[in-house]
Amino acid sequence: MDRQSETSTSSSVQYEYKLVDLVASDGRKLVMEESHAIQSLTLKSLMEDGSTEIPLPNVDYLTLSTIIGYLEKHGDQTDENVEEIKQFDKDFVKKSFNERFEVLSAAN
Repeated sequence: MDRQSETSTSSSVQYEYKLVDLVASDGRKLVMEESHAIQSLTLKSLMEDGSTEIPLPNVDYLTLSTIIGYLEKHGDQTDENVEEIKQFDKDFVKKSFNERFEVLSAAN
């Protein structure tokens, strides 16, 4: 199976999704679905050339992990989990000032 795509089977329906590797400033990689990554205009623009490995030299691993968690949670939003997402957002803004600052800095 191609490293950059995976196939998931659910009730005889197959879903194929592309993966993207995000490389933090320390060289460690985190993998996420492309459909979640493109919610970030920055990541979307970096993927426009078809790259599946995106270096983010100004973003540390912990901050990148936090950003991915946010994008994945919001990328999976449905009518059934709106309240869960609202609670996630409330908890997200309760993070420490430094964590929020790092996330906002990475977004820029």
